[in-house]
Amino acid sequence: MLKLLNTSVHAEEYERAQQKLQLAAKVFTYAREGIMITDARGDIVDVNATFTDITGYAHDEVLGRNPRILASGRQDGAFYAAMWRALKDQDHWRGEVWNRRKDGELYAEMLTISAVRDAQNQVTHYVALFSDITQRKTVEEQVWQLAFYDPLTHLPNRRLLNDRLSQAMEQSERNAQFGALLYLDLDHFKPLNDTHGHGAGDLLLVEVAERLKRAVRGMDTVARMGGDEFVVLLGELGADREVAGTQAQALAEKIRESLAEPYCLNLPRQDGTMALVEHACTASVGLVLYRQHAAPAEQLLQWADAAMYQAKALGRNRVQLHTA
Repeated sequence: MLKLLNTSVHAEEYERAQQKLQLAAKVFTYAREGIMITDARGDIVDVNATFTDITGYAHDEVLGRNPRILASGRQDGAFYAAMWRALKDQDHWRGEVWNRRKDGELYAEMLTISAVRDAQNQVTHYVALFSDITQRKTVEEQVWQLAFYDPLTHLPNRRLLNDRLSQAMEQSERNAQFGALLYLDLDHFKPLNDTHGHGAGDLLLVEVAERLKRAVRGMDTVARMGGDEFVVLLGELGADREVAGTQAQALAEKIRESLAEPYCLNLPRQDGTMALVEHACTASVGLVLYRQHAAPAEQLLQWADAAMYQAKALGRNRVQLHTA
């Protein structure tokens, strides 16, 4: 009787185990998250259908291969080193990763990796669950662009400039170096709009933005304040005021000369052809040096703006240094 009872108990346990296995198989098959299982070395031993849907790789194409086949190159070695440290110390890691589909397209995923250990506490497998969040990231990027960048020139707007200026002033306080603000306003811009329409003015503003970006250093910021007004933020000009002023003046003159070159604008006609419009446009530039937090950021912008208006009053197409 006892033997029969034991047999019945074992049968029930076996049946429950089978049901669990079947449920796990269904979850693996029908889960809307991509699932990838690797061995302890990191080689792929299984993936589900959603993995294929997201990555474009078929089941047999990835078996035995390393997940590096998905790498986009956007994350550096330090990123993956931190991931593996977390897996080693905590047995799990969660974060956003950019990967590459089989066809080469980049996609963003929310990824969770968990370590699986045996009875001897040795890692036997890693299980990765991920979902495609590319659309969400695209929307976030669009919102960011609208909030912090000028839609016409794609330069930083006033809001982002204020943030960068605050950072530059903090850096100036740390390294005791001078920086500079250039406030630019285009001369004779209105006649172009009046004669050829705002489309021509927009084309010129885009070209001005490109010339400004080419004229400055990679570390500098070019921003559009609105209309035909631009600001250039220069950092790390040195600890000596005279040297910093000379550098800032030289960059400002380089910008002024670049903007004074003739503009050739291709305007679309109503019949679908293009009309070439040449326009001469210069810039008046106000310049102010700053160091540490000697003045608030808004005050620096006002000083640079005032110096720009001085340049206009003195005949336009010139650089005017603000003096306190």
